[in-house]
Order: sequence, then C-alpha cells, then structure tokens
Amino acid sequence: MRCFENLVSEVNSPALIPNFKQTERRLLSVFMCLLDLSPAVRGHFLDLCGFRGAKTSNYKSLMEVSYKGSKFPEVRPDGLLACKRGATTWSAYIEAKAEKMQIRPEQIQSYLELAKLTDVDAIITISNEFARIPSELPYHMDSKKVGSKQVLHFAWADIRTVLELAKENLELETIEVGILKECLRYFWDEKSGITTYDTMPEKWPAFVEASSTTLGFNANVKGLSEVIYGWEQERRDICSKLTRDAGTRFKFVI
Repeated sequence: MRCFENLVSEVNSPALIPNFKQTERRLLSVFMCLLDLSPAVRGHFLDLCGFRGAKTSNYKSLMEVSYKGSKFPEVRPDGLLACKRGATTWSAYIEAKAEKMQIRPEQIQSYLELAKLTDVDAIITISNEFARIPSELPYHMDSKKVGSKQVLHFAWADIRTVLELAKENLELETIEVGILKECLRYFWDEKSGITTYDTMPEKWPAFVEASSTTLGFNANVKGLSEVIYGWEQERRDICSKLTRDAGTRFKFVI
C-alpha cells in the first residue's frame, strides 16, 4: 500500500502503556493499540467509519507518520491505520486532540493533500467536540477541497460509549474483554484528557430569557447557532452517560 512507502524511519507503533508526554498522544496510543489487539472491536469501530470487513482483514497501524521527499507536505498525522482484504484496501490518517484542544481545519486540509499523494481514503479526527454523526463535522471544511476523500469525526466520549456497548454486545475472547476493561478504566479516569460538556455558550442566558417572554426569538438572533450547537453537545453528553450507566444505547428524539 502506498501509504507505507517513503515513510521516515522514526515511527512508533501504538502501545497499551504509552510513554508519550502529550495527553492526546497517550489517549490515541491506547485506543489504537486496542484496535490492534481486538479484531472484534476494530471491526465494529471501522464499520462506523464506513469500512466493513476490518475484523478479518490484514491490519496495520502506526503513530506519528511522516514521509521522505520534497513532494510530500511537511506534516505528521498522529496515526495511520490500514486494512487489506483480498483486493480491497482502506486506510485513514488520524488527528487527535484532548482536553479543551480543538481540531484545526487547516491542519486537516494539509492531511487531505497528503492523502491524495499516498492513496489514503479517509481522515479521522477525534477530540472532545461532539458531532451528531461522524460525517457531520464540528468544524468547517470546504467540500470542494475535501473532494472524494472522507473526513470523519468522533468525540472521545462517544468512542468511550461505543466501547462500553462493545463490552456488553460483541462476541469477545476472554483476553479481549480484559484488555477492553483496562482501556475503559483509563478512558473514564478524570486525568485521561476526555472531558464531557459542562459549559453552555455565552449567549445561553439571554436565549433562555428571550424564550420565556412573548417576544421569543428568531433565526436572526445573535449567537443562536452557537446556542443550538451547545444544546446538541449537551444532549449527546447526557446520552453518553446514560448509555454507560444503563448498558444500552440512549438516543434523544425530537
């Protein structure tokens, strides 16, 4: 696969006990190592990304990849994963953030340029920003520049919920269950870098006040889009917590 050609030698394999200093690198290392070690979890997660068959495909992953040669942009995606099953291949670069750090669209654009040169199919971003579905990004990307590539986004809290449900619903080997439980224990630790939504936008009090009067509000109200986005974040966060506590998927329906 072209994405593994021309790599610089200083690349890392995901580790279950990582020694990265950056919080987001540690989180991603544990998650990617889990995908390495559990075919069932890997198959389930990559199915959410749109690739079926990952459970039984040949699979390889690396962290902090960069390429030799002047034709390649000087960027270093946090992760690279690739699947090959017969003549079918699928690969993705991963960019991860933690705590209050947000995904930067210009960085993802540079990864898209790299993906075109290396035949990588998708860019997966992971942060504490929520998205209603993976294809609806919490940041803006020009669709013309994205082209035929996929750009997908997951919140760490959503990934944590996916893993909680996988523990209950997937057919896992005993060793897979043990590894998954240890990963989840780390993901639920308050020092892991995974945060939940706890602050509504600045315009929220004014929005609530306007909603309680006969004046109401309309689409031209300043800050309305931020309020709607904040409310959606709050709903997703509540669903994530309820899913963990009840062991079944919760979903708000309007």
